[in-house]
Amino acid sequence: MLQFTDHPMVDVGVAVILDHFETEHPAVLTDSQLKAFAEYLERAYQTPYFASYLSVLFTQNSAYINPTMKEENRRQELDKVLYGYLDKQAENPYSCVFCGKPARFRAFRQHIPLITGVGIINFFPSRRVGVEICPYCLLAIQAFPLGSLKVAGRTFFVHADDVELIRKFARKFKQRNEQNLLLQDVKGGIDGKYAKTLFLDQLLEVQKDRRRPASHLAGSITVYHLTNYGTNADIEMYHLPSQVVTLIEELQTASYLPTWNQMVRDGWRVIPSGKKKQMDEEEPNAFFHKNELYEDLFGLPENFRDFIRKHILVGMEKRVNQSRKGEPITDELRYWEVTERIVGGVAQVNLDRVEQTRKLADKIVDYLKASNDHRFYRQFFNGSDRNSHRSEYEQFRNLIIKTNDKVIREAKKSGKAPELPFTFDDFIQVFEQWDETGSDWRLGRDLVLLRVMERLYKENWFYQNPEAIHNVDSEQREELV
Repeated sequence: MLQFTDHPMVDVGVAVILDHFETEHPAVLTDSQLKAFAEYLERAYQTPYFASYLSVLFTQNSAYINPTMKEENRRQELDKVLYGYLDKQAENPYSCVFCGKPARFRAFRQHIPLITGVGIINFFPSRRVGVEICPYCLLAIQAFPLGSLKVAGRTFFVHADDVELIRKFARKFKQRNEQNLLLQDVKGGIDGKYAKTLFLDQLLEVQKDRRRPASHLAGSITVYHLTNYGTNADIEMYHLPSQVVTLIEELQTASYLPTWNQMVRDGWRVIPSGKKKQMDEEEPNAFFHKNELYEDLFGLPENFRDFIRKHILVGMEKRVNQSRKGEPITDELRYWEVTERIVGGVAQVNLDRVEQTRKLADKIVDYLKASNDHRFYRQFFNGSDRNSHRSEYEQFRNLIIKTNDKVIREAKKSGKAPELPFTFDDFIQVFEQWDETGSDWRLGRDLVLLRVMERLYKENWFYQNPEAIHNVDSEQREELV
């Protein structure tokens, strides 16, 4: 009986077969239906596109792609691999390693990618070679290429804790492969280039048409990118933990969507390497172009600080520079709220720390609006002076001390009580105590700077005070990320 097993190749293959018959449960499929599917699979794999594609999945000993195999031997091999469930002979004493049911076949590298070939005893018990497998799991593994895509010369497919998500991806990829089946020219098929970019693009499409509108994506997702070709067999796995999956889903809601869409637009890298083309000459396409936002989501939560600098802080700086030139303010952008979700929900930073950072940033905003201290803003933004012999941290600390001293002196002249933008507690809690994240004072500075920029941007302060960002260039900062 066909069933999901939690093995990526088997589960994707089961999803492909279910989609072929438009049914929900593998248990309802009969052997005669599986025979009809196997016949369809056999025809599909003889087309020019799949004859080429399968070479990265199965070795030259495979009956699908070996042009020198005699027809009689080829027929015998396909009968075992695709139609083994029709043979009701007595099972051998071994169990299928995937589902636990009685095994009837011993598979090798030409049947299952990335295992060893015939005669190699490494990694098998009791000096038995090959993998014991039942005919149903074997058929599913033969079907899984239909639920995958060819990306950068490798096979690309998706497995998840949520079975419905596996089925959605398998259906989308199967539909594209069925389009490729109609092509007579192998080179005519549409293949992807950037696995992580393509996955995020397809995930967002899958989210739009999920069967349970009120449901949420559940659990983690893993993207597999592998080749079984020759001596270069290899696999790369890209994992999205559950908190990152939840973040992506939340950013599709109405309150965050304008900010997310802007981050996506900023992330596209349409210009091909070595060619000079303007971004607006070609619409971004996930099958051909790289999106650095999509790529870097796979680095969360470990690289959350670099992610914030590259995709949120730099994005905010671009909006600031646009406002300085008189372009309209986009009120619905919520970079700070997105950052709160990343820092608190993904990186698991104490929310009290985030709130303390926000309060300090708001005090700095009040100070800048009252004083128009352009020099302070430029120094806070730019960080260190490369010509100084002092460390970057020393220069930052001295900037804070000098700013407080300036406020005290000016208050003394006016006879008013000074309202310090920085207190001792502010400095310790925002810039000195990020040990749980493995970060340093720069994270606190980046978060404060982001909040300051967003508030001043929405009040059009930069258009009214263009001197504050003289020599401030977001592209230069982007190079330092």
